[in-house]
Formats: sequence, C-alpha cells, structure tokens
Amino acid sequence: MEVVLASTAETQEILGFAKQLQEKAAKSGLFAFPPLIDVKYDQPQSEIELDREKVAAMGLSLQAVGQDLAAAVGGNFVNRFSVGGRSYKVIPQLLRTDRLNPDQLKDVHVTGPGGTLVALSSIATIRDHVTPARSTASSSSTRSS
Repeated sequence: MEVVLASTAETQEILGFAKQLQEKAAKSGLFAFPPLIDVKYDQPQSEIELDREKVAAMGLSLQAVGQDLAAAVGGNFVNRFSVGGRSYKVIPQLLRTDRLNPDQLKDVHVTGPGGTLVALSSIATIRDHVTPARSTASSSSTRSS
C-alpha cells in the first residue's frame, strides 16, 4: 500500500503530517511492518530571481520580462496554424540544446526599451536547489525579489 500526500503547504509541514499518519498507522496494528516515509530530495530545480531595482534602472517592465521568459522557457500553447488542412499548435520555446542547463539561461535576452535586447544575466540570478522528486513544481520558475 502506498499513500501520497500532496499539498500546497511547505515541505516540512507535509513531512509533519506524514509522521503523524505513520504513527497512527503503526499504532493501529494493521500493518505487518512499520510504515515507511520515503521523501527524496533529488529533483533539481532552478529559479530565475529578478532584481527589481536593476529591472527598473534599465527601463524594463517586469511584465515584459516575464512574458519574454515565459515564451523562451515556458512551452505554453499560444495559437494554432494550418498547413495542408491539418492544424498544428504554436508553442514558442528555446531550442532544447539552448536550455539543457540553467547556466544557458544567462544567455537569454529580453526586450528592453526601444526594442533593445538585454541579457538576462544583467538583471537576474539563477538559483539552483533540489526538491522532492514527486513535487509538482516546474523545472524552472520566475520569481522577482
């Protein structure tokens, strides 16, 4: 038997719930062996942390930066087009070879004032950490500080 706890709570709080469930299950006498908690922090995740002051100083809009990043790494469906009577989805995204590791994101450029291009590395920091493997978090997210 396997029980999966999913919540929007912080990981430590979920672990607390899991320990409570484990204790009650062990006390029930219904299990031949003690229930195990299997939480593995082994899913790499990177966050793009925007420096709001630098964004403002360069005359950029957080909304425009977010839209450019979403188009580059998000893989969101934006439209459809038709070729030969067949309909295809339009999903803008960097080529896979250009986004294999987080350091490559530093080379992404966002649209600045007057259509100029601004390197992401000049307005953002990429922070790497690990999360539980079964987390529903995306492999990359955008956060402003």
